[in-house]
Amino acid sequence: MTRHPLSFRHRVIAGTSALALGLVSALGAAAAANAVQVPNTGLIDESRTGTLTIVKRAAGANTAGSIDGQDEGTGTPLAGAQFVIHKIDGTDLKTTAGWEKVDALKRVNLMNACANADAPTLNGYTFSDPKTTSQTAAGTGKTTPVSGLALSAYLVCEKVKPAQALKPAAPFIVTVPTPFDNGTTPWLYDITVYPKNVVTNAPTKTQTIDANATLGIADHVKFAISAVVPAIDVKEHFSMFTLADPLPGGFEDIKITGVTLAEAGGGNPVTVTETTHYTKNIVQDKHWAQIIFTRDGLNLLKQNAGKTVTMSLAATVKTLPDGVADRGVLKNTGYLMFDTVIPGGDEPPQPTTPPMTPPDNPGDAPKVPDTPGTPPLTPTNNDVYSKWGGFQIPKVNQGHPDQVLPGAEFQVFVAKDQYAAECTSRETTGEALSFKSPTGTTQTLVTDAQGLLVVPGVLIDQKSVASGQDAGLQSHRCLVLVETKAPAGYVKPSGENAKTPIKITGGMSTSDTAISNTQQGVPELPITGASGQLLLTVGGVALLLFASGGYLVNRRRSAQK
Repeated sequence: MTRHPLSFRHRVIAGTSALALGLVSALGAAAAANAVQVPNTGLIDESRTGTLTIVKRAAGANTAGSIDGQDEGTGTPLAGAQFVIHKIDGTDLKTTAGWEKVDALKRVNLMNACANADAPTLNGYTFSDPKTTSQTAAGTGKTTPVSGLALSAYLVCEKVKPAQALKPAAPFIVTVPTPFDNGTTPWLYDITVYPKNVVTNAPTKTQTIDANATLGIADHVKFAISAVVPAIDVKEHFSMFTLADPLPGGFEDIKITGVTLAEAGGGNPVTVTETTHYTKNIVQDKHWAQIIFTRDGLNLLKQNAGKTVTMSLAATVKTLPDGVADRGVLKNTGYLMFDTVIPGGDEPPQPTTPPMTPPDNPGDAPKVPDTPGTPPLTPTNNDVYSKWGGFQIPKVNQGHPDQVLPGAEFQVFVAKDQYAAECTSRETTGEALSFKSPTGTTQTLVTDAQGLLVVPGVLIDQKSVASGQDAGLQSHRCLVLVETKAPAGYVKPSGENAKTPIKITGGMSTSDTAISNTQQGVPELPITGASGQLLLTVGGVALLLFASGGYLVNRRRSAQK
């Protein structure tokens, strides 16, 4: 084989060409690598849109949820809330100017921006493209995610609050995207938020009446209205808190006997002092009792969220309703009113006067103004009832039933079978009932000048039932009258004859049958009886004969003259 060696020049050219080809290959490989590995700039992805999911919770002992929705935290979900999402004009978050406008929003008070959730107002800002969410679902408190949100800032207004919420949640602003550092991206486009509501739990009313209570005995009826102190946000303060009881007209001498703050069942009590923490408002002629918490008291309530505040009352039953529908029945409901405010600082505000006043008719709901912003008036979740009955029966002379007998004395006992269908048994149970007299408490009732024995009023039945339910009170109660002293000149019955069973129904009843007494007997008079009558007759005839004889003698003498 013949070889042809290259000249030096040819070798240099060949080497230079190979190097050039290597450099080109290396540069091409580097360019290809740069096309795949785009640098992480941390900038907003302007091609994206966002979504917003709202999770509605009750204020309280919650743990925070994450804004990416991966951890929804804890808390009581609230159903039925609905929101409107308003785009804030001029906040295009693809621009620096848009972010500057968002920064200015951090110093704007939003509290009144959503007075009309469909048409918000905020000085210096306008809104567009409103989107209404679904209602929050039962069990989860979540809305369906609202999608297609442009890169902008949004004002969110609660249009429909949950039924048990005091008022709508405060308005808030959300940005799409929102800053979020999870180690991968500094921006979050699918956002979850957790606005909370202060929840109003209906208070509870209890009633304690001695089973043998009677009309006019002081403080025989005791009430208590209890309300759980709601949890509020750390920036929020109570602006008012009051419990009130418009008692029906039959109650008088109303007293507030105490106020307590403790856990359910009375554990871990907190000292609550009149004047320092609350004031009383009792209006006797309106049958009205109310406590109003002071500024110190409102702060104490905030510090003890979840505990129960209780107002205790005592009253005397003086008169009985006589209406056809509520004869003898006293119904009572208590009320709670409170409100909160975010004052813009850490100091609690001065309290506002609760806008409730006593009703025109005792026992009706308190009067509140029908104006926007008035906090709700929350009645107790139950009503307490008591039914009372009185009785009057005439006392007469058995020989002359038209003659009444004042001054007979009686005691009243509860029949052993006190709710028998027919009150006929004379068997009693317990001690004699006590009744109010002008001189004090006595167990004796006396027939009056008209001969009437008046049993002024005895408790028939009492119940506590859920609001709106029928009380199902007993229709009557069986009592037994026992005569302890007859009027002077009349015989007091003895044994079973001294007992008279009666039936009391609602209101005052009058018996058609009288209780009678027989007159006392007396020793036989000497001028009475058969021998006395005979002597009287003989004596009378003798006198007549003597008078006749004298008349004849006088007549004969006159003739002789």
